[in-house]
Amino acid sequence: MRTASIFLFSLLLLTSFGCDLNSPDSDSSGTDSTETDPREQIPTSATNWLKDHGHVLDSSDPEADLDDLEPLREIVGDARVVSLGEATHGTSEFFRMKHRILRFLVEEMGFTAFAIEATMPESFRLNQYVRTGTGNPARRLDNLYFWTWDTQEVLDQIHWMRDYNREGDPDVGFYGFDMQYPTMAMEVVFDFTEDVDPEMVSTVHNHYSCYRTYVARDTLRYQNASDSTQQQCKEGVRAVSTLLDENQDAYVNRTSQRKFMFVRQHARLVAQAEKRDRATDGLTKSRLRDAAMARNVRWLLNYLGQDTKIVLWAHNAHVSEADGQVTPMGAHLDEALGQDVVTIGFSFLEGQANAVESRGSNEYAGLKSLEIPPPPTSSNPASYYEYYFASVDASPFLVDLRLAQEDSGDSGWMYGPKKIRSVGAIYNPEQPEKYFYERNLVSEFDAMIYIEESTPSELLE
Repeated sequence: MRTASIFLFSLLLLTSFGCDLNSPDSDSSGTDSTETDPREQIPTSATNWLKDHGHVLDSSDPEADLDDLEPLREIVGDARVVSLGEATHGTSEFFRMKHRILRFLVEEMGFTAFAIEATMPESFRLNQYVRTGTGNPARRLDNLYFWTWDTQEVLDQIHWMRDYNREGDPDVGFYGFDMQYPTMAMEVVFDFTEDVDPEMVSTVHNHYSCYRTYVARDTLRYQNASDSTQQQCKEGVRAVSTLLDENQDAYVNRTSQRKFMFVRQHARLVAQAEKRDRATDGLTKSRLRDAAMARNVRWLLNYLGQDTKIVLWAHNAHVSEADGQVTPMGAHLDEALGQDVVTIGFSFLEGQANAVESRGSNEYAGLKSLEIPPPPTSSNPASYYEYYFASVDASPFLVDLRLAQEDSGDSGWMYGPKKIRSVGAIYNPEQPEKYFYERNLVSEFDAMIYIEESTPSELLE
C-alpha cells in the first residue's frame, strides 16, 4: 500500500503545491566559499526587533511543560480556527511542535477538534479510535493514503488524544478535510441508502458506477476520458446528490438530521473529487482542491457545533492566507471567517527531511531522507526570510507577524517581497534553489515558528 500511496501523492504534489509552481530561483545552489556567516549580513535593527518581539521556545518535545507557549494565548485570542502549516511534509520538529501546540490549545484554551490534510471519511475512522479506543490506530493512519502522515510523530499525537479523551472534558476529535480518493465516501452513501431506503440502493450504485470505475483504477485515465464519458460520470455523481436532497425530509425522519448531514457531506466529497479529477491542468486541480478543503472545514465547524474550536494541520501552501496563482485554503477561510482564523507558518534553515526524490523529467527515486541546504548565499542573504529568523540565534522561535509595521525600519522587512522555502512531498536535491518563492510574509501568516535544523520524520513500517 505504501508504494501506491507514494506514487499517487507524488503526482498530486507535482500539481498541488506552490513550491512546484514557482519559477526557479535565479541564484545558484550551494553556499558561498566565504567564511562570513550570512546571518551577520542581516541588519542589526531587524535582529533586535525579532529578539524584542519574539519568543524563544524551550522545546519541540510534545511532552515538555507548556508554560513557554503562553504567548500563543494572546496570538490566538478568541479565534475558532488555528491553522498550523509546515515548510516540508517530512520534518519531525514541525510535527512534534504541532502536537505540542495542540496540547496547549486543548488543555489551556478549550479547543475541541483537530483536522489534518487527509481524506475526510478515513479520518472519521480515526476519530472513532480517539473517542472510543475502537480499532488499530496505526492501521487506520496508514489508510489515510498519504505517506506524509504515516509517521511515529502523528501516531504519538493520536495516542495522546486517546489518552486525553479518557479523562478530558470536553474531549477532542480527529478529522480530515481533504476530498481526494472518494471510494470510501461512496461506501458511506451506499450504506446509508441501504439502511433508510433499500429500494434506492441499486439506483445509487448505477449513478456512481461510471465514476467509480475510474476511481478504482486510475484517476489520470478519467481526465483523459472522452467528453461523453465524463458527462455521464458527472451526471451520475450529481444525480446521487439530487436524490438525497429530494428525499431529505423522509431520510431525516427515518434517521436524524445529523446522520443526514453526515451522508450528504460524503456525497459532496464525491462531487468535489469528480470535478477535480476531470480537470486537465495542475493549476485548476489545485484551485479546486483548496476551495473544496476550505468548504469542508466550514462544514466541520457547522457539523460539530457553534462552540467548536478547531486546529488545522496542512502545508504552508494550503494554510497561507495570500492569493497567488492558486487561492489557498487559508485565503478562502480568511475571507469567510475573518478574525476567527489565526494562521501560523513554519520555517527552517537547513537539515534533512523525508520526501520523494525527484531526478527531473518525471523520474523519481523513491521516498527517503534528503539533505536540504540553507538558502544560497551567492546573492544577498537578506533576501531570504530564513536568514532573518536565523539571526536571532535561537530555536525554536515564535514571532507574531502582526506586530510588524510596513513603514518601520526595524520590522518593515517582513512585508517583503523576500524569498522563503517551500518543499512539498517531492524534492530534487540537485535543484534546491527551485524550492523558494517570493512573498509578503505578513500577508500569508499571522505568526511564524522557526526551527533551525530539520530532521526527518520517523516513517512507520
